[in-house]
Amino acid sequence: MIANKFVAKTISHIYEKQPVAAIYIVGDYTSSLPVSILGVNEQQGLIMQPIQRANLLAFVDSSCLAVLCDEHGKYQFIINQISIVDGDIQAPLPNEIIKIQRREDFRIQAPFDEDFKLILHLGAGQELETKVINISQKGVLIDMRKSAIEPEIGRVWFNAYFERLKSKSKTFTLMVKTIVPGAAIDRIRCGCLLQDPTQKN
Repeated sequence: MIANKFVAKTISHIYEKQPVAAIYIVGDYTSSLPVSILGVNEQQGLIMQPIQRANLLAFVDSSCLAVLCDEHGKYQFIINQISIVDGDIQAPLPNEIIKIQRREDFRIQAPFDEDFKLILHLGAGQELETKVINISQKGVLIDMRKSAIEPEIGRVWFNAYFERLKSKSKTFTLMVKTIVPGAAIDRIRCGCLLQDPTQKN
């Protein structure tokens, strides 16, 4: 669930990629109206252009489900108070967005515990503490200070381990698959794949 304060930014970010998009009248999901997004802003809301000729009157004052797809998955949200302006569909920004990601494995949130960390072995006796965001059977999403390290996609970290107070896990190897901005401007997040795990890993 993406909360209200991040809605405009999220849609703008997706819109820049020119996603596949469509709207459905709630309760009638048998037919969709393919659209392209023309603009997103707080004042005008969401502006969409129908890709094919269609009778748009059925969408006016209806609740509709908007669906956007990019390479990371599917985003969907409800739009209301729809109007037609010069053949384009216009609606206020939604209150929230649901993001449905394409994943092979279910991910769970990491324990909400400041003492729970993932330690990266950087070589030459150096280690870096990172915060664990979520975990799946095949990998982990970690958060770290941007200034601490400059990770690259494909980089491999050997001898990583979980740590909580005086407890440590067996070591494992991680490979960086994705790099995205963190929740704060000075943070980054790395999605890492577990490499050749043992049964204990």
